[in-house]
Amino acid sequence: MKTTYALLVGINTYPPPIPELGGCIKDLDQIEGFLRGVAGQGVETVDTINGLPLRQFGSLRICRLENQQATYNNIIKGFRQFLRQAGADDAVWFHFSGHGSEEFTAEEFLEIEPNGKDQTLVCYQAGPDEGGQLHLADKELAVLLHEVATQDTSGEPKASPHIVVSLDCCHSGSGTRDIEEELTIKSRNYNALRATTRGQAARVRSLDSYIDGFYAGQWKAMKGFEVPVAPHVLLSACESVQKASDLPAGGLFTSGLIEALKSAQGNINYADLFVRSRSTVQRIVKKFGREQMPQFETIGSFNPYTRFLDGSSLGTPNRYEIRHENGQWMVKCGAIHGIPIKPPAPVEVEVRTAAPESRPLGTAVLEGIGAQKSRLKLNDGLALSPEQDYQATLRFLPAPPAFVLLRGETSAIETLKEVWDPSKNIQWIASEQLEDTGEPPLEVEATNGKYLIHDRKNGRLALEVVQSTDTSRMVIDALGKIVNWERTLQLRNDKSAIQQWISLDLGVMGKNHQVTFHSGAELVLSATTDSFMEKSGALFAGFTPRARIKGAEQNLHCYLFHLRSNYGIESYEGEVVFRPDEHPGKAEVLLPLWKSAKGWGLSPGEQEAVSHFMLLACTESLDYHQLLQGGLGPTRDMLFDWNPLAVSDDWCSQVIKVRLVRRDS
Repeated sequence: MKTTYALLVGINTYPPPIPELGGCIKDLDQIEGFLRGVAGQGVETVDTINGLPLRQFGSLRICRLENQQATYNNIIKGFRQFLRQAGADDAVWFHFSGHGSEEFTAEEFLEIEPNGKDQTLVCYQAGPDEGGQLHLADKELAVLLHEVATQDTSGEPKASPHIVVSLDCCHSGSGTRDIEEELTIKSRNYNALRATTRGQAARVRSLDSYIDGFYAGQWKAMKGFEVPVAPHVLLSACESVQKASDLPAGGLFTSGLIEALKSAQGNINYADLFVRSRSTVQRIVKKFGREQMPQFETIGSFNPYTRFLDGSSLGTPNRYEIRHENGQWMVKCGAIHGIPIKPPAPVEVEVRTAAPESRPLGTAVLEGIGAQKSRLKLNDGLALSPEQDYQATLRFLPAPPAFVLLRGETSAIETLKEVWDPSKNIQWIASEQLEDTGEPPLEVEATNGKYLIHDRKNGRLALEVVQSTDTSRMVIDALGKIVNWERTLQLRNDKSAIQQWISLDLGVMGKNHQVTFHSGAELVLSATTDSFMEKSGALFAGFTPRARIKGAEQNLHCYLFHLRSNYGIESYEGEVVFRPDEHPGKAEVLLPLWKSAKGWGLSPGEQEAVSHFMLLACTESLDYHQLLQGGLGPTRDMLFDWNPLAVSDDWCSQVIKVRLVRRDS
């Protein structure tokens, strides 16, 4: 039976001078109440693990660290002694409610942290060095999560459990905590920096102070280091420059999260859960005249369309959030999702209640199509309430049609036509229509009891499956993924005002550990045993992308997508934000898009592999998970972690195509 391991940390009563909070312990009560309702059937047993409190309810195990228990050392112990017990079929949930802050990072990290700061969780510290440090840095949390994903409590290798992280705190020291605010709503932000520059700071962390010298050991071994990445989903209370709101009854974010989970009875995927909890938080904070935008990131190829704490598939990325803004209804889809700014015909959407119920209510038409959201004109008879949550689905994608040639065994082809999905504007043609349409880029051949999808444009066999009713639907789904992959690759905004500010560099680290950066539309690399790493016949290099930003005077939200040869679209480390006020006096900023290099290369016997690395830059935060998709199956190419006047409503993209060719040394 699947076991759920929950490490819940909440701090209300910090020692002076850190201001106290009011709702953090209530957050833990809410989470525990939900977990006991869905996974905690059975008699309670009470125990300890290496001095930490542990309670078990059937298949649910909870370790709660409250106030003075929530020290730096105890939190680390909770990960290493408790959460690392989780196996591949189990679920892990780490939650922190308390103050969040920033502190100046170690000098060695400046290359991957150009703003010079760590985002931190503020732990309980009764006195200097008592119970460990005051701050648990983001880079330390990354190490702990990686350990949970890859090692058991004895340090032996294991497969990763299903990992969820939720943080109800502020991640920025952009301002002092608002102690003058009304007591009904406070901020979970503690300004630990005080000094505005590294030179003024009384304390800057040393490399060996991070989590038992983990990074110092890396540095000595390889004269460099990388932040490890574990597959997980991160749900956090606000953007890094905003403040998380605290109420006596609990944090707004945690309350919204649990409200959404309870209403769905846990039967909800992460993408829908985030949309519903974000909507709840924003409705409340607007009443107080504040801004708080919860954040959602899928790290390490975590699939957001899976059931909460379960991991089984649930839902698809074709639903878009509807919001009521400034007296108008807006839907969060636009040009980035493939909708033309000036479509040849009206774009109609179906308006539905929010997932998981998702009941149809009526239709609306898109007006004023923008980069990431568009205005809705409700059709006659449809009335919506600003207090409710809604989603939209496109009835028909107004992109140029993609044609697929169907040929072969008549009965098998007729089965495909019966389950055909026209919503993505993919149209089938027969051989006799080729004179009118020309040769299409895709072909489905039914022969010898099999379906074969031929990707003519890229010159490869995309899929081969045995014919059946179930596999006919698989073929239709595969065609949708291939077409979506191509459409994503072709996303362009030629009129963008921000494209002059940003470009993509792709770093390639070879056998000598030296990194060479490349730009341009296409890069061909010769993979030889002299230049690439070699292991059991595989040849691979390390890849480190970065955004080169020059002349930008406003925030830019950057996303790096890897479009793989199996038609998967992945984003390994989520959003990276450029904020000009974090780089004063710098005419050009090099912004790392990954903090951990990815090893990519040729599998044994493979002669050539192609991938596309795509940078998408936007003036607003993007629900980037809507662009992700799983591939049609495993790829032969290898991918693994390398060593452990402001413009608005704009976007641009840049793509580097990389082709690896095996050569003799």
